[in-house]
Amino acid sequence: MKITRIKIQANLDQPVKLLHIADTHLTLSDKRDEEKIQDLAQRRGIEFENDGPLTGPGCVMRGLDEALEYVQHNDELLLYSGDLLDFITVRNIETVKEKFLSCDCFIAVGNHDFCSFMGVGYDSKEDRKKYWDTVQSLFLNDIGFAAREYRGLNLIALDNSDYQFTVAQIELFKAEAAKNLPILLLAHTPLFTIELYERQINKGVHCAYAVGCPEAKMDIYPEYCRREQTPTPVTLEFLDCLYRTKCVKAVLCGHMHYDDNFTTMLPNDIPQHIVGGNYKGCANEYIVGQLH
Repeated sequence: MKITRIKIQANLDQPVKLLHIADTHLTLSDKRDEEKIQDLAQRRGIEFENDGPLTGPGCVMRGLDEALEYVQHNDELLLYSGDLLDFITVRNIETVKEKFLSCDCFIAVGNHDFCSFMGVGYDSKEDRKKYWDTVQSLFLNDIGFAAREYRGLNLIALDNSDYQFTVAQIELFKAEAAKNLPILLLAHTPLFTIELYERQINKGVHCAYAVGCPEAKMDIYPEYCRREQTPTPVTLEFLDCLYRTKCVKAVLCGHMHYDDNFTTMLPNDIPQHIVGGNYKGCANEYIVGQLH
């Protein structure tokens, strides 16, 4: 496991350590799934096994197992930023229940966690409705919006895997901000910054895959990406609220499958840490407290 260690400023009595991963993309399947699902799982599994420094059979699971072992041995909370599953299968569901049964974990879901057959990350509204309860059953915290006080921190996890926020999330976030504890916000999809946008475009990606991209920057987007990622007025309202909340100390995301961590600054000097792909063996360890 390749760990990037990052310090986050916060006024705490004692420093807190947290391990952050995202994007395992489990592709396990067996005869209980339809044949086309089994074929998809094999193809997708090979793709992930050959994308990154960890290659070969078993590398995807190795990244997850090493992270789970690390938090158990070091008494740390595991933060997970979505796409634990590549798509829904019987064995994927069983594996998550087995692996996370004894793990203290706080999770935000990703777009792939709701996918059915297509396995390409585009989750239809029908899939989200169909599998919401199934995905929710895998984790202790609410996958729509959850808050947890942990050793002086206020950890917030919310679903932005469709590139949008909701009115309910705004009101819940305001209630948590009123506690005036240091907030770490956990999500799957990163929030727009010009540095992130340029990194994506310079890599040859056809869009930023970020929440809150200005429409003026979407000229190069394919039509389906514009339709999916154009921020609603409610999403812009949430972002404005977030950036004006002084107790937010960092935003923690995944989604991009980078080979390492990428940090970019949001408005009001809020750092956004985008952890590299867990299937590549990447993890971030945050040391939260006073910086010296």
